[in-house]
Amino acid sequence: MKSLHLFLALCFTLGCPLLVQASCNNTFSEAPQIIIDVSDKLYLNNSVTETYQTLYNGSIYCDYAGLFKQNKIVNISGLESKYLDRNIYLKLNNKNILEIKVLDISKREIILNKEANTYNANQLNTEFIIKISAYDGWVNPSNIYDAHGNNQALINNLIIATDDSDIKVFTRFLKDLWVFITTFRWPIHNGDLFSQSVVIKFNNKETTCKFTNAGTTVTLPEINRTTLLSDNKTGITPFSLDFNCSFTLNNKTSNPIKAYLSSAHLTNDKKIMIDPSHQAAKGVGIGLSYLNNAVVFSSQQGQQEKATLLVNKKEGDKLENNFSLNLQAYYQVYNKNKLSAGQLNTTAIVNLDYF
Repeated sequence: MKSLHLFLALCFTLGCPLLVQASCNNTFSEAPQIIIDVSDKLYLNNSVTETYQTLYNGSIYCDYAGLFKQNKIVNISGLESKYLDRNIYLKLNNKNILEIKVLDISKREIILNKEANTYNANQLNTEFIIKISAYDGWVNPSNIYDAHGNNQALINNLIIATDDSDIKVFTRFLKDLWVFITTFRWPIHNGDLFSQSVVIKFNNKETTCKFTNAGTTVTLPEINRTTLLSDNKTGITPFSLDFNCSFTLNNKTSNPIKAYLSSAHLTNDKKIMIDPSHQAAKGVGIGLSYLNNAVVFSSQQGQQEKATLLVNKKEGDKLENNFSLNLQAYYQVYNKNKLSAGQLNTTAIVNLDYF
């Protein structure tokens, strides 16, 4: 009993520093949301990695920590890949799947003085690196947060600054993972001081293509009458149609794309372009082949009719940003009885449809 009395007296004299329960607190505060718009960036590169700074504002008060304790604040995020064993995805615009990860938090632990003191929130602010990727592939629906057609989604409490003076935050954190996965919102507890939420925004854009070598002139060689009559296709000359496409995601088109050729003056089967001018050669015209098949032209610009589709992409089909179509031009006799000498000048128009 004497030793017990001695211990109690000692505690009364020294204030029992071993039993002091350190803590830092304030009224929990949500920082202004950070808007992360990756609309243009993801079309240039299929993933975006950027650094942002939390916007905590205000102050906190910490008690005296005691001899063997310390006042410590930790910044933590459940989207860090080292904690989360499966990826989190957003579904925006009813079709775009974005994978979200926090790669690093620069100020993970902030050790404060042992003495009771008030600290400015700026001391807790931290940079964090977030990676947003356009995902291409199947995703388990349980891992997707669906924004129900919206072009943006709020990730609540992406970064949380919490008091770690006396409790093991990471033990609690692991229990909170399941709540986040099912609700897309991190739970808030006593000891949580500040949180930083972010809004991820992605505006879906229609894929468009342009014909980059417009005005190309294809010159066929001179051919004599005998050669013209001896072969169905003569003077074969290869050429290419070059295209550049914008706003493809993971090299996929966001909408249908069709390309075909039209010409104003054609034979009845619409496979041969003719020159109607008075001085032009008669009975012979110019045909084109693509993938070893004769190209069928449309007789009206902007009207597909039964024209050969040089490009025929559905939404979600693979589409390179830059590609070329290799074709051949050749002479073709369509009326031997009217065959006559002269030049041929014909024009074909490249048509692009997006529906």
